[in-house]
Amino acid sequence: MICKDKNPDEHRERDKFSEAGNKAEEQMAFYLKRAFRDDPDLWVFHDLRFRSDDDDVCQIDHLVMHRSGFIVIESKSVTSKVRVHANGEWERLWNNHWQGMPSPIKQAERQIEFLRAAFQAYREQLLGKTLLGTMQMGFRNMPMEVLVAISDTGSIQREGDSAQVTKADLITDRIREIVARHKKARALFSLNLDFKSMDGAYNFKDEEVEAMRRWLIEHHYPKSLEQERKTQPPNIVAETPATYAPPPIPQAAAPLPSAMSSVPTAGIGLGKCAHCGGQSSILWGRYGYYWKCGKCDKNMPIKDTCPSCQEKVRLRKDKLRFYKYCEKCKTPETLYYDGA
Repeated sequence: MICKDKNPDEHRERDKFSEAGNKAEEQMAFYLKRAFRDDPDLWVFHDLRFRSDDDDVCQIDHLVMHRSGFIVIESKSVTSKVRVHANGEWERLWNNHWQGMPSPIKQAERQIEFLRAAFQAYREQLLGKTLLGTMQMGFRNMPMEVLVAISDTGSIQREGDSAQVTKADLITDRIREIVARHKKARALFSLNLDFKSMDGAYNFKDEEVEAMRRWLIEHHYPKSLEQERKTQPPNIVAETPATYAPPPIPQAAAPLPSAMSSVPTAGIGLGKCAHCGGQSSILWGRYGYYWKCGKCDKNMPIKDTCPSCQEKVRLRKDKLRFYKYCEKCKTPETLYYDGA
């Protein structure tokens, strides 16, 4: 199914290179929609963009989630030829001359590194507590694979093994092959003695799929929001993914615990900077939420233990409200309300 469509309004560049890249992404989005829009076990996202508060930005052309992992698809506009060398270097034929170009595979691998670290920071909220009777292994070893889609009008010259690279119209076949490989491995996982392979090691439950789907939608940081942030006066704190109101999600969010009776406004007893005493706000970074002081610009970790039982608590967000919740004591504590 298609969880996030490509948004034409997010591509305001009008130079010929940007328009060509956008056209290649639209072509790939069309193929993915035709193949998987009615598939209940594949979740497709287009044009995802994430930004941490240390200005690390990750932009993903296409992301496919399946029961055992993720596939990142990088679209490349090629009207002539690309050449992939055995050592991993790339060249493009431009005006009848071969020129070097950045590796789209390495580009997608950097996107995976960002996404893996972000998911790992939220693993307790995204994944169940156990897997096969043991503690959940998190996202460090979860399969995240790369495919590079070359425009249908281009051609590929390969040296050595470059199976990750193919024409856009063949990408859906490659996705089916990957998903079938994992499905077969899941069925045989109890007999799998090849511990070097993670095929079949993950089998996401419906609630885990939904949690990850929500996370991807809620933390998407549109380029238009980035432009607004850049034009704000210096004394105004720019909006971050933690406070950005995402588009409506079909399923209703889980309700807040009934014990949450009052909502303190920002600056009342919580979020005081340990360095200067100024009021801090909650921001989202690459490894999770943290306090950011608006006065001295320093960061502080958010304490994640319950004051009653000292057990680890979960940080949760509901629109503009941030709170800690102890599963053992069933007691919430509001951390910050960005509505004051």
